[in-house]
Amino acid sequence: VIHGLNQKPNVMQGVINRLNNEGIDTLNLILSGHNIINLSDDQRLKRFKNVSYHQWSDEVYQGAKAAQKHAEENDVPLFLVGYSIGGLLGCDLIISKPDVNIERMILLAPALSIHYSSRTLAILSPFPNLVIPSFSPENYRANSGTPIAAYNALYDTIDHFEDNLSDKINIPTAVFILSLIHI
Repeated sequence: VIHGLNQKPNVMQGVINRLNNEGIDTLNLILSGHNIINLSDDQRLKRFKNVSYHQWSDEVYQGAKAAQKHAEENDVPLFLVGYSIGGLLGCDLIISKPDVNIERMILLAPALSIHYSSRTLAILSPFPNLVIPSFSPENYRANSGTPIAAYNALYDTIDHFEDNLSDKINIPTAVFILSLIHI
């Protein structure tokens, strides 16, 4: 299970609990810059200002390899659940890493394509430490804002996904367009 951009990973806990209640083991992958447990706000934001596509891609790959090992040891299929950028990173994983065998996906509002107006922040790409304040509810967001570095990572992930799109992504998938914000 991979969370969204600047989202507290525990927001995905409802999905995880539902899967666990159905007898499905889960791995809650936490992308750099989002860990709200072991880091202070300043430490977390500092890490968030240094994220990149390659870093997040590697984190997803390492998590998928661990999940795949568990699935193989227990002779069960490997599924991916991703919200927003988590869905994008999961899809990018599938087309980029043939040694990961994900059999099915559930994508929740995946950021596979974004409206051109959402790319306006790209003009700020030379300023990765600049933080854009977040207007999402405090109980939803991991940080008070999102650094341009994270938007750069998002844009790079989309570009990589689009440039490498292949039939590998053609696996059984359920796509839901929704919001996981709880007010």
